[in-house]
Amino acid sequence: MWICNKVRASISSFCFVVFYFVIFCTGIEVYAGASASQWVVVVNGQSKRSQTIANHYCAWRNIPSLNVILLNDVPTKNTISMDEFRNQILDPVLKEIDRRKLVSHIQGIAYSADFPTSVDVSTEPKPLGEKTEYLTPVASLNSLTYLYRLVKGNAHNFVAYNNNFYAQRQSTSIFNVPYSDTNNEMEEKIAALREAEEYYKLGELLDEQLRKKPHQFPLAYAAAQAWAMAGESAKALGRLQQAIETGWTYSKYIQDDEQLERLREYSRFQALVRSCETDPFDWTPTQAFDARKFYSPNGTLSFDPASGYSYMLSFSLAVCSTNGNTEAEALKQLKTSVDADYSHPEGVFYFTKTDDIRTKCREAGFPIARDRLKALGFESAIINQSIPTSKKCLGVTMGSAAFAWGATNSTLVPGAIGDNLTSHGGEMDNPAQTKLTEFLRYGAAAASGSVTEPYSVQAKFPYATIHASYAAGLSAAEAYYSSVAGPYQLLIVGDPLCQPFATPPRFKIVGLENGDQIEESTQLELHPSDEPKSSKPRQIALLLDGQFQGRLGFPARINISNQKIPTGAHELRFIGTDETRLESRWENSVWIYSGPEYAQVTLSGPAKWKASDKKPLIVKVITTDTDAAVEIRHYKNSIATLEQGKTTCEIPVDKLGTGPIRLQAVAILGDSEVASMPMTIMVE
Repeated sequence: MWICNKVRASISSFCFVVFYFVIFCTGIEVYAGASASQWVVVVNGQSKRSQTIANHYCAWRNIPSLNVILLNDVPTKNTISMDEFRNQILDPVLKEIDRRKLVSHIQGIAYSADFPTSVDVSTEPKPLGEKTEYLTPVASLNSLTYLYRLVKGNAHNFVAYNNNFYAQRQSTSIFNVPYSDTNNEMEEKIAALREAEEYYKLGELLDEQLRKKPHQFPLAYAAAQAWAMAGESAKALGRLQQAIETGWTYSKYIQDDEQLERLREYSRFQALVRSCETDPFDWTPTQAFDARKFYSPNGTLSFDPASGYSYMLSFSLAVCSTNGNTEAEALKQLKTSVDADYSHPEGVFYFTKTDDIRTKCREAGFPIARDRLKALGFESAIINQSIPTSKKCLGVTMGSAAFAWGATNSTLVPGAIGDNLTSHGGEMDNPAQTKLTEFLRYGAAAASGSVTEPYSVQAKFPYATIHASYAAGLSAAEAYYSSVAGPYQLLIVGDPLCQPFATPPRFKIVGLENGDQIEESTQLELHPSDEPKSSKPRQIALLLDGQFQGRLGFPARINISNQKIPTGAHELRFIGTDETRLESRWENSVWIYSGPEYAQVTLSGPAKWKASDKKPLIVKVITTDTDAAVEIRHYKNSIATLEQGKTTCEIPVDKLGTGPIRLQAVAILGDSEVASMPMTIMVE
C-alpha cells in the first residue's frame, strides 16, 4: 500500500513516506549491482554531438530523465587542470546528483562525447612523499571521477598504485587487516603472541579487535584459529561461523587448515564447511560493486567511512575527438553493446604472449584468468603472436604499440572487451601508437588506454582476470574496476552497462499497463518471468520518477491510489536484484496517470522531424488549469515555455542534438507540478 500525501503534494514528501513503509516491512538492504536507473549520464550542453550520443544511449538503455545532467561550462581543451576538473565538471555533477535526491542509489557516472579526457595534476601537492618518475602527473577523466572521494578530500593519493580497494588481489592480502594504530604496534603484539603460542591471550586480543571491526572477516577467521589452538572449540566454531557469515568464501582452506584440526570431529564444523563458498585461495572472488560502502585495503567492505574508501563507477561513452571514433561509429558501437546484453555469446578469450614488455608485465596473471574462465565453462588460449588472426574473440588481452584490427580477419563478438597495454592508447592528442578506439570501431563493448606515458606498471592496467569477472556476469564497468589496482591514468570508453554474460532476474508487472489511468485504486503485482534465461529476484527496489522509494521482498503486491500519488503522469520503476553474489539486476517500469481526467496535461507532436527541412518543430499542449505556467522539458531541463492562452509551442531542437528527443510538458502552479506523459520525437 502506498501511504502518501494529498493530490498535487510534493514528490519529496511522497518519497519519505513510502521509504519509511517499505524499510519497516522488509528490512532488506542490498545496493550493489548495476542497472539503468543507477547510472547518471553527463552531457556537454554546448556540443550537438554529445547530446546526440546521449539521446540515443538514454533511449536504448532507458535511462530515467532525472539521471541526465547537462553541463554548459565544459572546457573545450582535451587536457584540463585539476581546478577545471573540480570546478567545472566533478563538483557540478555531484551537487546535481545530491539536489535531485539520487545519492541513495547511483552507482556510476557516464560522460557522453566531447568531454576532456585527461587532467593535469602536476599542481597538486606531492601525494606520496617524493614521487617516483613512474607516477606521471596526468590522470584520466573517468578515473578521477571513480576516485572522487580522494579528489574531493584532497587526499592526493589518487595516484597510488593500490588505491582501488574494490579491485581483486591475491587472496593472502585479506589477512593484512588495517588496525586503528598507525605504527604497527597491534600487528607486532599479535605476531608476538602467536610466536609465543599464547593462544588464549591471542584469542582475547583478536576478539577485542573484532568488536571494533565486525566487518573484518579475516579477523574472525584468525580468532577461530587462535581459539581452536587454545582448546576453546565452542568459541572457535562461533568465530568461524562469524567469518563465513561476513565474507569468508574459502571452504577448502578451512578443511586444509591444520590450526583448525581439533574442530574437524564436530558436526557443526562440517556443516559450516558445507555452508561456505568454494572459491580457490589464489585470487579474491568476483563481487558486485557497491558505491554506498567503504572498501578496506584488504578488500573487505562495510558502511564505516573510517574503514577505507568508497568509489563511483565511471566511463566515457565515446571519444570522438582527434584520433577517436566518428559519431556514426560511436552510435553503432553503443547499439551493438546494448543489444549484446544477456546474449551469452560463444567464442574464445585470447591472451597474446610475445617478447614485448607490454605483454610480459601481465603474463603472470594469465593462468589465474584461464583457470577462472575454465571453471565458468569458457575456452581461452594463449597465442604466441601480437594479435589474434582469424579468431572469434569473446575478449582479448594483448600488448602492442601499433595494430590494425581490421586486417586480422578476427571478429570481436558483440559484448567483447578489447584490452591492449601500450603507453599512449588513451592519449588522444598524441598520434603515436594505436588508440583504444580501434577496438570500439570493430565492435568491442569497451576498451581502455593510458592518457600519458604510464611505464609498464601492471597496477595501472587491467589484470587478465578482467575477462573472468566479465564472463561471471559483471557489467563492463564493474569488470574494469574490479581488475585495476591503480586506475588513475586509465581512460575507459564504451558501454558501462553491457552485460552479455549475466542472467538477469526478470519479472512481470501485472495489473497495470503503460498509460493506465488510476481513478481510484489499483492492485499491482510483480511475478516471476517465464523467460528461460532468468534468475530468481531476491528483492525489488521501487523508484518514482527516478527517485528511490524503498525496497520490498519478492514477489510483491502493491496498492496504488490516485488519492495518494501526486496528480499527473508518473513512472513507476522496479529494479529486481537476484540472489547471487554478483547481485545481477533487471528493471521493469510502467507509466501511469494519477488523479481525475480533468486535471491532466497532455503533450502531442510528430513522431519524426527532419532537421534538414528548416521548419520549426511545433508541439501541442492541453491543460485544463489555465492559471498554470507550462514548461516543455527535455529530460529535466526546461527548453521552452507555453505562452499564456496558447496551446502550441516551438521547440528549439537545433540545440538538443538529433536522435530520439524525450519531451514532457509540465504545468506549474505554486509548489506543485503536473506532468504529461513523455513523448519521444525522432529528430533526423
